[in-house]
Amino acid sequence: DTEPQHKCPVPEFRCKVSDIVYGLIQRKLLPGCSVLVTTRPTALHLLEQAKINVWAEIMGFVGEEQKEYFTRYFEDQTVATAVFKHVKENEILYTMSYNPSYCWILVLTLGPFFTQ
Repeated sequence: DTEPQHKCPVPEFRCKVSDIVYGLIQRKLLPGCSVLVTTRPTALHLLEQAKINVWAEIMGFVGEEQKEYFTRYFEDQTVATAVFKHVKENEILYTMSYNPSYCWILVLTLGPFFTQ
């Protein structure tokens, strides 16, 4: 069930970010407006032709924060280093690790291969 606990009825009402996003996507908040959600910040330049009046960029991990996520996730720092090295050597995986949700998926799926 993805229904928010508190509705965000109008833009002036103070709400949680998750409730605002839910309201925007469900077109209950600011009907008639469009919302674009992307996990590919490197492709934002493709939107230059679109008529966008207002936009917001929610940043993911930058620089060493990606590595720090792996380091904090694994108790065994040898495993953390090996998994991060594998991710960094793969351009697609490394680009994905910009997004914290993808980092979580990467540590869950790759971790077992490096702990055996």
